[in-house]
Amino acid sequence: MKGAARISKAMGKWRDEYFLSLDDDLDSEVKLETKKKENRLQAVDTMTFKNFVRIYNQTEHFMVDSVPPALRVDITIPCPLQCKQLTEHNFVDNIMWFSSGGTKSVVHTDSVDNINCLYRGEKTLYFEDPSEHRHDVHIDHPDGAYSQMDVDAVDYTKYPGMAKVEILSC
Repeated sequence: MKGAARISKAMGKWRDEYFLSLDDDLDSEVKLETKKKENRLQAVDTMTFKNFVRIYNQTEHFMVDSVPPALRVDITIPCPLQCKQLTEHNFVDNIMWFSSGGTKSVVHTDSVDNINCLYRGEKTLYFEDPSEHRHDVHIDHPDGAYSQMDVDAVDYTKYPGMAKVEILSC
């Protein structure tokens, strides 16, 4: 479904000026990470969405939270996904990752399937095949399904299974 997000109003509208011009409920608080390299042990910060838009280019803050209600009207779900079984029972949430770039996630697994729509910028996603490498990827926090390993410098002595893992990128 490459390019499917182009049908959303968000593709043309979602710019800082647009966000700051809205009078709607964009003064609600959103959750923010405070370092571009994710660490799930650090405290999560909060501030209003509009204040975040004003400061994110000058800080390490990035937003990982539900799309603010006032912006949800700008998102169009691609036609193949609009069947009643999906829209009424299987969509969990619309999560917005918003930063000035350069963010890195921890190695993790998600409990639900994802659809990633990029409205601005670039994003590289890295995947491994869990059916092939389930025991090689070290998830040291099973309660949150993530690892604290350093994604920039994997310690192969501490995480020897990672040397076997084939990483796919897109």
